[in-house]
Amino acid sequence: MAAPSLTPVAAVMISKKRRALLDALRRAGATSAARAVPLAQAGLEPSVLLEFQKLRGVVVDAGGERFYLDEAAEAQAAAGRKMVAAVLIAAIVVMLILSFARG
Repeated sequence: MAAPSLTPVAAVMISKKRRALLDALRRAGATSAARAVPLAQAGLEPSVLLEFQKLRGVVVDAGGERFYLDEAAEAQAAAGRKMVAAVLIAAIVVMLILSFARG
């Protein structure tokens, strides 16, 4: 029997941290370049997750060490996450159907 994987646990933890990061920027009102704030004002610190969100364009560096959440980019990223989840679920369903069909 294979050892249980921690991958689902890690995915949930990352998702919660991502939501907390984005919610912190929302609470600070940092949702446009004009309303960008320093990370500390939003209760955030530099992190790998923050860098990843910056690379995706979800969190934007407005200069002067001020950042904001690009809601349009977040909506696009969320749509991408939903599409990946749908494809994975479809693949699992197909594998289960084929498995049962073989008997």
